[in-house]
Amino acid sequence: MIEFNDSTATTLVVPPGYRGPVALPGTGRVVYWTGRVAIGLRYEPPRRAEFGFGMEELQRVFLRLGDAARRERALEVAS
Repeated sequence: MIEFNDSTATTLVVPPGYRGPVALPGTGRVVYWTGRVAIGLRYEPPRRAEFGFGMEELQRVFLRLGDAARRERALEVAS
């Protein structure tokens, strides 16, 4: 049994006596299970969002959307 240390608290059950490649759920990463240790695990920084925005860029987009919505509401009230 492989237990993960992240917040998902996922466990991966490997059959007793099995030795060979194992795909980690959710990541698609493949490691080699020796029976006691998984070889090929290494730290990888978290991936950025698929759509390519950093958090600062995303915040700017939301702020612009909020400004546009406020302007639209002001026009509705004024008319």
